Amino acid sequence: MSNDNVIHLLPDSVCNQIAAGEVIQRPSSVVKELLENSVDAKSTEIKVVIEDYGKTLIQVIDNGIGMSEVDARMSLEKHATSKIRNSDDLFKISTMGFRGEAIASIVSVSQSEIITKTANSKLGTKIVVENSDVKSQEPMVCAQGTIFNVRNLFFNTPVRRIFLKTPQNELMHIINEFKYIALSRPDISFSLKHNKQELYHLSSSTLLERIANIFGDVYKKKLIQCTNEINSLATINGFIGDPSCARKTKNEQFIFINGRFVRHQYLQHVIKSAYGNTISNDKHPFFVLFININPSNVDVNIHPSKTEVKIKNEELIGTYIGNILKRLLATYEMPQIDFDCNNKIILDQNRGDNLKYSSIEKQETNISSDSSCKKNNNKIAVESKIINYEEHINPRIIQLKASYILTTVKSGIMIIDQHRAHTKILYDKYLKMYNQKNINAQNLLFPETIDVCVDDYNTLEENQDKIKKLGLLLEFKGKNKISIIGYPSWFNVKSSNDILEPFIEQIKTDGDHVYERLSLSLAQRNSIRYNELLTTNEMETLIGQLFSYEMAQYTPNGEKIWHIIHHDEIEKMF
Repeated sequence: MSNDNVIHLLPDSVCNQIAAGEVIQRPSSVVKELLENSVDAKSTEIKVVIEDYGKTLIQVIDNGIGMSEVDARMSLEKHATSKIRNSDDLFKISTMGFRGEAIASIVSVSQSEIITKTANSKLGTKIVVENSDVKSQEPMVCAQGTIFNVRNLFFNTPVRRIFLKTPQNELMHIINEFKYIALSRPDISFSLKHNKQELYHLSSSTLLERIANIFGDVYKKKLIQCTNEINSLATINGFIGDPSCARKTKNEQFIFINGRFVRHQYLQHVIKSAYGNTISNDKHPFFVLFININPSNVDVNIHPSKTEVKIKNEELIGTYIGNILKRLLATYEMPQIDFDCNNKIILDQNRGDNLKYSSIEKQETNISSDSSCKKNNNKIAVESKIINYEEHINPRIIQLKASYILTTVKSGIMIIDQHRAHTKILYDKYLKMYNQKNINAQNLLFPETIDVCVDDYNTLEENQDKIKKLGLLLEFKGKNKISIIGYPSWFNVKSSNDILEPFIEQIKTDGDHVYERLSLSLAQRNSIRYNELLTTNEMETLIGQLFSYEMAQYTPNGEKIWHIIHHDEIEKMF
């Protein structure tokens, strides 16, 4: 054989680990695949047990049809499946798990154990496998169904463990996968335990009851039922939340196509558009919708995790869905709020962070005493030039569309986005308070007890120290009930959700940088809004505060705060 030959076949164990890299990306991937198999096994009860956020143990127990001794051994082989016979079947998928490489991928990166029994067998089968190598196979007495134990995930690929996120983040992914399956099959009983603590116990129920059991009873009164046929192309059923359910993230949006949870940006956009001006642009509606389409018109093979699909005639189907939801929401009694209109909204003089200075001269004293501000004799940097604020900015400031502030500078006309400017100011203020540990919480005279969903409760409970440092005082009552005892005095709130939602969102999104992200989130919530009238003194003070900081042209997330139209640009207009 020539030494020039460099191409060779990889061992099966390595091939399986490569496949595992596509299918098994984290502990939640294992939970997803095993749950799908249990659902397809016609189970009526499925239990999930997790230890150490899935790294130590993932156990899925079902009472389904089980596997014979031969099938149990065959399930370990790559591309082994009971659901596909030929290539045409790939375009008629009606089951959850179907590809066949999932089990082979799981056992290639873990120490696994399968215990299974069919109804017609006197004894079941127990198989122990490690790194794709079957260590033992023996008969044993067990109940009908399957128990799949996955221990020490990624023990033989330690690099994979390095790239896992924080424990709380990994648990959140597991809970999400659990919710996707539990919502898709309310007729099946599900339970989830983590470190011997039961997070969910969901009995067989209707879809409405399943939603309430997962997200809280408060949702029962806020859901609008949707059942319709889409011009013979598809059917749609499920529930959409009223506008008060809208949140800052898309974590509570669930689309199921032929029973499978999918992420579909176009359909999500269509559904949000149906709400029109009843929710603001920065919020997203709640919905759990099941769309049934002829399987031959759906391609589920475009992504390893099967969460992305292609739909034939998707624009036509989307148009019908949008029209159906618009009609439903039109009958729902909700005042229409036009967030883009020119209606004048009077400034709330009781705002905790309202601009209270009467002039720039008064503001100058406060700026100079703030060690975080730039001390430069009230000069501001504009486009790499030093501009004297008092000399070159005309005190006759005007407000455009109750959203933008126009003033003159030496080089032309400056246009300032009032919401972004105030966001920048508040962000710097809040972050400084966090860094200096100078957050004072005000105790409520009458603490408010509210219900939260299971994962939100656990998120808050496991991050009590961080939450306390942020000035939020909570008491955990158990059974997903939380009492709000106090919160920062400067936090402008209208309801308990306004208090908890930003904390929960930011801790889930990035627990390591929660202070910075929460500072931005709260600044955006508490800052001056668009379509909000300001007095001349308030506009002057806003500008003075803004340019007391370095890098004042952009918000912390990179949005432009102000723009200058130069004299030569203006002259070209005439």
